[in-house]
Amino acid sequence: MKIITFPNDIHYALFYENYISKVDKTISVLDQLKHNAKSIEQLLKSLTPQQLLYRYAPEKWCIKDIIQHIIDIERLMVYRGMNFLRENQTPQPWMDEDAWAISANASTKSVAKLLQEYKTQRAATIAFYKNISTKDLKRTGIASSYPMSVSATLFICCGHELHH
Repeated sequence: MKIITFPNDIHYALFYENYISKVDKTISVLDQLKHNAKSIEQLLKSLTPQQLLYRYAPEKWCIKDIIQHIIDIERLMVYRGMNFLRENQTPQPWMDEDAWAISANASTKSVAKLLQEYKTQRAATIAFYKNISTKDLKRTGIASSYPMSVSATLFICCGHELHH
C-alpha cells in the first residue's frame, strides 16, 4: 500500500488535530483504514441488540448512532477531498453532527444494513484515495471556514474513527 505523508498542520483546522494525532505514523493510513474496518466489523458482530442500542445517558448516542456518524463523516470528508481534488473552490460548510444523528435514525437500522453501508463506504474511501498522486494530495480548499488539503480529509477519516 502506498505511503501517504501526514498533512501539514496549516492544511486543516486545529480542531482536527485531535483526530489526526491518533493516526499511527509507522504504517500506511490506508492500511489503518483496512485494519479499522475489520475491527469494527468484529465488534459489531460481537454485540447483542441491547448493547448496540445502549445509551449511557438520555440524549447520548448508542453504538448504532456512532457507527452511522463514522460513516457520515467519512462520506463528508471524501466529498470534501473530491471537491478539493477537482479544484472546486466553493467553500464547504460546517455540518451539525447532532442534527445529522437525529435524522439518520440509526437505531432503527439493522446491524447488517449498518455494517454493509460501513463496508461499502470504506471500500469507496480506500479506492478514492489510493489513486491520488502525492502532488494532488496537497491540493487544498476551504472547509468550515478553514483551509484543508485532500490528504487532511483522509487522515481525518482515519483519526475520527479511532477517536470514537
